[in-house]
Amino acid sequence: MQQTIANHIINDSFFEYIQKNIDCKDTSRLILKRDKVDFDKNFAVLQIECRAKTKSKLPEILKFEKYLFPKSISAEQCTPELVAKFHGKLFEGCDNVLDMTMGLGIDSYYISKYAKSLTAIEIDQEIAEIGKYNFSNIAENVAVVNANSEDFIRDCSDFYSAIFIDPARRDSNNKRMFGFADCLPNVLDLMPHIRRCTNRLIIKASPMLDISKSIDELQFVTDIWILGIKNSCKELLYELQFDENTDNECVNIHTINFDTHIQIVDFKHFTPDVNESADFANPEAGNLLFEPNVCVMKSGKTAQLLSYFPALRKIDVSSHLFIVNDQAIASELPGRCFCIEQVIPFKDKDIKQLRVYKEINVATRNFKLTAEQLKSRLRVKDGGNKYLFGTTLHTGEMVLLLCSKLG
Repeated sequence: MQQTIANHIINDSFFEYIQKNIDCKDTSRLILKRDKVDFDKNFAVLQIECRAKTKSKLPEILKFEKYLFPKSISAEQCTPELVAKFHGKLFEGCDNVLDMTMGLGIDSYYISKYAKSLTAIEIDQEIAEIGKYNFSNIAENVAVVNANSEDFIRDCSDFYSAIFIDPARRDSNNKRMFGFADCLPNVLDLMPHIRRCTNRLIIKASPMLDISKSIDELQFVTDIWILGIKNSCKELLYELQFDENTDNECVNIHTINFDTHIQIVDFKHFTPDVNESADFANPEAGNLLFEPNVCVMKSGKTAQLLSYFPALRKIDVSSHLFIVNDQAIASELPGRCFCIEQVIPFKDKDIKQLRVYKEINVATRNFKLTAEQLKSRLRVKDGGNKYLFGTTLHTGEMVLLLCSKLG
């Protein structure tokens, strides 16, 4: 059956062509090939390219052979399934949800699995039409509306169990934007209208935001999730509750790093840190070195780890590196652990021994040189199976910790 969707002609042959050429590495060859088809070949080739780009990012979605990608940028900027599934669970039990920024619809799809109904707003007409087609095949409880979400929320008379918004973080010149006031839509300007339409708002935001500043800007924040995949911080997620007497002093911060196992640690944003002057450790060969994952680091609450894991000992107040000497505990820690092979004073006569390495993975914590500067000084490149941390001890001595990865 032939259909025209967003001016693209598709039919059974369209999908057969995609499956036949799904493993094609050089799609330009497909474009140049003069074959007679009764469908939009360029659009079919786009599907092949987007499916290749998202093969590891959207494995579940790609099982739907008729799922369409409207544009190449949709594949590049969409939410990874792993994260979108987490988003969806936050809306469990909701009657009706509003997604103000649909895009490719990955978040919308997973939210729809937990909410009874979902309304998804998309300003781009082509993306909206393709979204309607996609959801007609995979999620019948999703209604797609082609509209400007700012106008929609200003005119809205409905009340939603929750609203989800993922403001665009690039301007018209493709420059990255971070602040709430700089992204589109501007959630700060729309807050009075949003509050009229829901008691609960969840905002997806850049991992570059300052957490304390954003809490002050938004108000009503109850929870913040810092989400990462394989030690790469992907996003901040803010929950606002308008029907409660929220207290900015009691914000819950949840750090979640999806790795070989999920690393989860929760903090209270304004909980005083434990006594940082106690129980410092001088690293020695044979010790285990613990480096918190990027989500914990982003929280700014690494000192609170001492309350969760009393066996940890800090190297210094500002190092964000710890010593632990129990492998069983090390396996439970939210981050990476290393075995220290050598503790090398940062002095010319001592560091010369490291020049036997052409490749070594270099990082610095509370050190006078950046990682790049230290690599230049040692004349090494990143790589290999050795790790080097430049840091400062609580005594003020600067050292290099030569390590191997644990496990």
